Amino acid sequence: MTDQFEDKLNKQTSELLEQQSKQLDLKTQLALERARKIALDSANISPHSTIYGNVLILFHQHFIKLMASGLILAVLIWFSMSTQQKSTEITTPFTDLELLAGDESLEFYEQLSFYEWLENDGG
Repeated sequence: MTDQFEDKLNKQTSELLEQQSKQLDLKTQLALERARKIALDSANISPHSTIYGNVLILFHQHFIKLMASGLILAVLIWFSMSTQQKSTEITTPFTDLELLAGDESLEFYEQLSFYEWLENDGG
């Protein structure tokens, strides 16, 4: 019985609103139609799509922060690797110093080319 009462009330209300809207001027009628369309369109939006939209907005905001953090991290790693390479380049000229300071005499290193020739051609 309440469903019938609600249906009757809705029907009478809509008829009354239609009668009164016909008596309004054109500008007000257009504004009401526009408001009605906006209300109906917003009612058709599912809650999942608004949640999805909110998730996209949050992802976009945090994505920019993550990209900036990743870029800063990459630059720091690049600078740390370039300083490590420079430190190894500084020690490379001193490798000859180890040969000269070794126990073998200088004559051994002078005869090294002879030993190499002997191994390749003479042997």
